[in-house]
Amino acid sequence: MKSVFPPPIVKGEEIRIIAPSAFLSPQDPKVIRAKGRLESLGFIVTFGENYKHRKSPDKFDSSPVSERIEDMHSAFLDPKVKAIIPVCGGFNAIQLPDKLNYEIIYNNPKIFCGFSDNTVLINAIFFKTGLVTFHAPNLFYFGYESEVLSKVLIDCFFDAFHNKNIDISSTGNWIDYSGNLEKPQNATFPNIINQGFAQGLAVGGNLSSFVLLNGTAFQPPASDLILFLEDDYIYQDKATFYFEFERKLRSLMLQNSQKNIKGLLIGKFEQISGITVRDIHTLIKNNPMFDHIPVIANLDIGHTYPFRTLPVGKTLLINAQNNNIYVE
Repeated sequence: MKSVFPPPIVKGEEIRIIAPSAFLSPQDPKVIRAKGRLESLGFIVTFGENYKHRKSPDKFDSSPVSERIEDMHSAFLDPKVKAIIPVCGGFNAIQLPDKLNYEIIYNNPKIFCGFSDNTVLINAIFFKTGLVTFHAPNLFYFGYESEVLSKVLIDCFFDAFHNKNIDISSTGNWIDYSGNLEKPQNATFPNIINQGFAQGLAVGGNLSSFVLLNGTAFQPPASDLILFLEDDYIYQDKATFYFEFERKLRSLMLQNSQKNIKGLLIGKFEQISGITVRDIHTLIKNNPMFDHIPVIANLDIGHTYPFRTLPVGKTLLINAQNNNIYVE
């Protein structure tokens, strides 16, 4: 599959906010702060028409599928829009991939990003069109008040759109998504579990969302993959979360064949999950299917803050001797 990198966005250009999964009101304080931060950086921020005038939320706190699809198509078709960002995640982005018009997206390549439940969309769009998308912050992540951590998030976000090298080094403290959002935790750094070098096509995101694509027309390509994965804590007990992560990860490896997975990157876990770097180390070392690939854990690509943007559909070169990842 030939990858197509979208044109970069520059100051003065428009970012369109949509809600392809769950919904946050444009009047929500986090949305207001996030919009203001992007505008302070010199960008024009607009909202999808159906998003602005939502009438009938469903059990997922979403608009009808037709309205969410219309907002996505309108954003791609609008020549003024240079980047599209979901407002937040949720649970039902999987309702959209088979309804999208991929010809519209292919003929109007632009930046599309998101994470968590939007993992489904960033991967489906790449698999169907070849357009490089981005595992990147949803809008409300720009609304956190920590200026130091926000600089890391923003710098990585816009560097990725300009096709610069990917930096995965952890700097300073981090914020736990599920706890007190403005109380930084102690600094923690990437952890090499398996050393080595690897090159492959970057795909992945939220594990619970990514595995929904297995066996569908939106499944990842069959060979030479670098998987990057994270998961958020949604269970009643910590043991269940660990078991679910382990078996979904194993299923994903089996679905794609061990020889096709060249490297694995794993994000930080929320403290409430109870999963530690030692747990992940044990999981990897107890599964021979990982023996042949480099594995780096504890990266800033999970439901934590800051968040480092990764491209879906670009070739990554991993050097798991010194935590380097380069985008070719």
